[in-house]
Amino acid sequence: SILNWAIFLACTIPCLAWAAFPFDPNSSEKLIENTSPDVRWMKLRGGYFMMERWWFPIAIIAILIVLLLSFLLFGVVGFAHMLVTLQQEGGRSTKLKQLIKISLIKLFVQIMVPLLFMDIPLMLLLVEVLFQCFGFDFCLYVICILPF
Repeated sequence: SILNWAIFLACTIPCLAWAAFPFDPNSSEKLIENTSPDVRWMKLRGGYFMMERWWFPIAIIAILIVLLLSFLLFGVVGFAHMLVTLQQEGGRSTKLKQLIKISLIKLFVQIMVPLLFMDIPLMLLLVEVLFQCFGFDFCLYVICILPF
C-alpha cells in the first residue's frame, strides 16, 4: 500500500503545485513574443499557455536523469562483477563456468535490455527538456520508440 500512496502523491503533488502557481496572461504574451525560436504561430491555433522555466521542475528532471543513469550503471556493473568473479573463481570446472556464464548473459538480456529500451529514450527526452538541445522532430521520433 506504500506503493499506492507513492503513486497517488507523485501524481497529485505536481498538479496541485501547478494549479497554485500564479498565472498572468500578459507575461505569457511577452514570453511568446520574446522566445528565441519563433513560436508566435501558437496564438493562431487557439488558447495557449507559456510560462518561464522554473527551477523546481528542472531540478526534478536533473535528479531523474541521475537516478536513471545510476540504476543502469549499477545493473551493468553488477552483471559485469558477477562475470569477472566467475572467471577468477578457481574451484569450478570449465564446463560449469561456461553454463553459469551463459545463464548470466541470458539473465542480463532478460533484465537489463528491456530497461535499456525504456530508459535510454526516456533519458533523451529528459535531457531535451532540461537543455533544449534536440529538435522537435527528434523528440517525436523518441516518443514513438518508447515501449509504453
